[in-house]
Formats: sequence, structure tokens, C-alpha cells
Amino acid sequence: MAKNEIWTNLDKAIETQRMSLLELAEKSDISYDTIRGWRAKGRYPQLDDAKKMADALSLGIDETFYGMEQTEQDTLIDRLLEAEKKLNAIKEILN
Repeated sequence: MAKNEIWTNLDKAIETQRMSLLELAEKSDISYDTIRGWRAKGRYPQLDDAKKMADALSLGIDETFYGMEQTEQDTLIDRLLEAEKKLNAIKEILN
């Protein structure tokens, strides 16, 4: 996932919450200029800052930055684990 896509997802989360970037900065206790700088440079926030922003939006980090709800993430993980099992079974047959 491209860094700009992460910021696009954050914008969607902010819009959904009917919040401005300034309000997000205030609620997350992160400087508005800091958040704007990260966005302008396409940088990821540190995990603790990402958590603060997600908490300010009352969302999880995955939902805030990746646009993925927990149930979607769980489904994806389940599918990946199933695919891994199938690949391991094929490896066993080939060995």
C-alpha cells in the first residue's frame, strides 16, 4: 500500500467522523503542523501517534489508515491461513 493511500484513508475516516484535520490534531494531542508535515512528505506517523489519531477518531489503526474493518481483516487472515495450509499440503505431496 502506498503511503499516499494511507493518508487518503485517513481523510476518509476524518470525513466520516465529520471532523476537520485541526480537530483531529486537537483530539489526538498531536500538533496540526506535525500531521500536515507527515502528509506533505508522505511519511508514516510513529505507532503511538497513529494510535492517538485512531483513538481520536474512535477507530482502530487498521480501519483508520488502511480502510479495513476488523471483520474484513479477520476474513483476510483466515483466507491467508487457509491458502498457507493448502500450499503446505502441496509441498508435502511434492516431497
